[in-house]
Amino acid sequence: MLNKHERPLNKTERRCLVYMLETVPGLVTKLGTIRWFSLWTGILILCIFLFAIGLFRAGGPSGVWLAVLPVVVIFGILAFYSAYMVVSSYIHLSRFSKRFARDEAPRVRAALEDGRASVCSITSDRVVFIEAFEDEDSVYIFDLGDSTSFFIRGQDYSPENDEEPWPAHQFEIVRTVLNDQMVGIFSARGRIENMRKISMAEMPESFWSCDEPKTETILSGKPDEILSRLGYKAAH
Repeated sequence: MLNKHERPLNKTERRCLVYMLETVPGLVTKLGTIRWFSLWTGILILCIFLFAIGLFRAGGPSGVWLAVLPVVVIFGILAFYSAYMVVSSYIHLSRFSKRFARDEAPRVRAALEDGRASVCSITSDRVVFIEAFEDEDSVYIFDLGDSTSFFIRGQDYSPENDEEPWPAHQFEIVRTVLNDQMVGIFSARGRIENMRKISMAEMPESFWSCDEPKTETILSGKPDEILSRLGYKAAH
């Protein structure tokens, strides 16, 4: 069963939107990046120093150095990789934060000021779960009980409260009325026992990155029928 309605944003939903505004700009800082980069760079320099001592000591590496050098090399490689990841993450998160401040933050503030929520309430006793594979998004096809199903796909679909069950027998998808900003999934109650789980790798490659069906779409047919139409072959 599916029901859509509008109501004011409650305190929990407002906190979720405010949390976005407060946390995204602070995902990465220059000081924190410098500290971690300095730590891993220091470890890398120490490994290079120890490697040089062991390799070029008089008579060449022998005794305990033969056991130490491979460990030093491994730690040196890990330190180099970690230092690289620190810089790479800083660049990626800085760009994300700037895009959020430019594009998303004004939308979130406007939605908070507007104060209206668009709620999609779902009740289902059966779901087909297509588990994420590599970088693809998970898919859920909920049986609505009237020969239709609710299709959702993406990384945003899990309850804001980690203690709530998922996929759930009942839940609400909350968006803002003003600009359709995703707020989250709330009021998840009762884990669905009747769940069919398959891997994204079992689906045809044409489905992995396709944009159809659109997420949060009502489709005609039971979940297994829709799964078949999407290209799944039970005889895999």
